[in-house]
Amino acid sequence: MTDTIVAQPDPDIVVVDDDAGPVTLADAVVAEETGADARPASPIEVLAASKRGNWILNNIIIASVFDKPSAFFVVIGTSLVVALYFMAYLGVVWDPQAHLTGLSVGFVNADAGFNFSAYPPTFAQAVLQQTGGKTMGQIVEGSLLGPSSTAAGLFSWQNLTGVPHDDLVNRVNNNELWNVVYIPANFSDSFLLNFNFGKPQTTVTYMNVENIYDQARQMTVASMANAVLAAVFKSLSDGFARKMLGSVNTNPAGNVTLSQPNIQLVANNLHPVLNFGRNMATYIICVVLWLSGLVTASVLTTIYTVRLPLLKQQDAVPHLRTPTRIILSAQITSIATSFLHALMSWGIYCAFIGSATSGFHPDYNSFVVLLYLWFVAASFHAVATTFCILIGKDYFSLPFSMLLILQLATSSSILDPDVMIGFGKITYAFPFYYANRSLKCMMLGSSCKFVPLNTGVIAAWWAAMLVVTFVAGRRFIVKQAELISRAAKMH
Repeated sequence: MTDTIVAQPDPDIVVVDDDAGPVTLADAVVAEETGADARPASPIEVLAASKRGNWILNNIIIASVFDKPSAFFVVIGTSLVVALYFMAYLGVVWDPQAHLTGLSVGFVNADAGFNFSAYPPTFAQAVLQQTGGKTMGQIVEGSLLGPSSTAAGLFSWQNLTGVPHDDLVNRVNNNELWNVVYIPANFSDSFLLNFNFGKPQTTVTYMNVENIYDQARQMTVASMANAVLAAVFKSLSDGFARKMLGSVNTNPAGNVTLSQPNIQLVANNLHPVLNFGRNMATYIICVVLWLSGLVTASVLTTIYTVRLPLLKQQDAVPHLRTPTRIILSAQITSIATSFLHALMSWGIYCAFIGSATSGFHPDYNSFVVLLYLWFVAASFHAVATTFCILIGKDYFSLPFSMLLILQLATSSSILDPDVMIGFGKITYAFPFYYANRSLKCMMLGSSCKFVPLNTGVIAAWWAAMLVVTFVAGRRFIVKQAELISRAAKMH
């Protein structure tokens, strides 16, 4: 059976404004039922009546304001909320270097060993004596992963020796690993090229180590990890050079000397970020769309829960006969508005990158990105509408904004949850994180494996918010209709 309503007023609408002061609709209905005076005493009258003769309360404003214990509870409560949010925001980003052990870093030793076929036997014996019969890759492996190595405790290392190079790249692309340190097959032979036989050494042959990583996954964390790895290999290279120079040059195999060997970390950045703005774009777009939901929900709630019911009473909008139709109309308007917001965000981003057709992931052309931004905006608007219906259009903006602040700190925009304290993992419960991660794929090429999961989470939030909005919104509209119906009988 369809609920037909007469109208849907705001209970705070002033229906009488005589010399005695304004009377709201809700007060009038209560007065009609109880026979009491519809006009309540003003706060000033109540205070004056209860504290008459008290000079402090009559002359000092702040004493009057804080006369009730509830005022102190409000001040203390808001102060605690501010403190908790400050602790949460600062806590999750405090000293991320101390949490680099949360980063999974792979190590692969593909060194094929020494090839002494072009060298004298005495030279080969001298080198093997100094290296203890180990390849150069094994020496580096022991220095990084050995039980006495200080580098072993810097990351969560995984020894993946034997895994093909392409699989390692896929693991980094799929966010299974942050970095892979790859010792190439010619690592030991490149060390031999630093020896000279009676001739002055004019060039240095670097012993290259490949560092595979994805900068676009999280630019700040990638920079931290790379800086630590660079420092580790710089220290390793210097220490190794001092050891080998001291031993080989004092015990040369004939007229053989060694130039200083240098281990060099060579970057293999799978998804480079061309400039800092591109790195921030995915985050800023999500912030803008979230805030646009706040504004849209406030305006639409005012229109569809106050203005339209009054027009309905005048038969100006006869098609809005039920609460369901009113809510559905509001949702359609919200979705249409969210498209405009998404279009503007998309257009500004294209203007900055200088193209509306290129600069996106090959699997997601510019039009698909626009549609996805619309999808994200509509979901965020649904969250805002639900907050507005449940809490009220005059009060929902505070908790809605506080939820945004919480997500800003933990959504991998500033840092990745892998280097945050445990509280930072709360980001996995909210849609902001998943929207940001999908946009990183479409705009920067990173973490594309997770787009289906991200989309599913955002859609689930949208659906849940729609259900809550329809249930709570119908009750609110019906209650409003009852108020205006009873007010109409009084006249």
